[in-house]
Amino acid sequence: MARLRHDQLFGPTERLYAVEGDWPLGMRMLFITLGRFRRKPTKQMLAEMQKLFEQGAKEGKVLGFYWTLGRYDGVVLSKSPDEKSHMKHMLRFAEFVATETLVAVPAEEAGKLVE
Repeated sequence: MARLRHDQLFGPTERLYAVEGDWPLGMRMLFITLGRFRRKPTKQMLAEMQKLFEQGAKEGKVLGFYWTLGRYDGVVLSKSPDEKSHMKHMLRFAEFVATETLVAVPAEEAGKLVE
């Protein structure tokens, strides 16, 4: 059985981090947001959520959204200029999704902090 590459399964994806000058609009922080739907999702609800993602372009850039099995229903990978901008963007979804957000640091940067 042939193994599929990530891009064959999910399509092309953007790098999650880059050199400083490569981040759009000064977005230098990476966030991983875990979410649970507050109620059973409907096509109308998903369409409303898509509009909210588009409206939040100033606060952050969504790199990927994945539905998941297990404790959480979905995971969002995104970039934002700072924590407040990310929080403002994610608060738009409070009616639909309960969230938990993690700040992610690239392994190379975190490794520099180890003494």
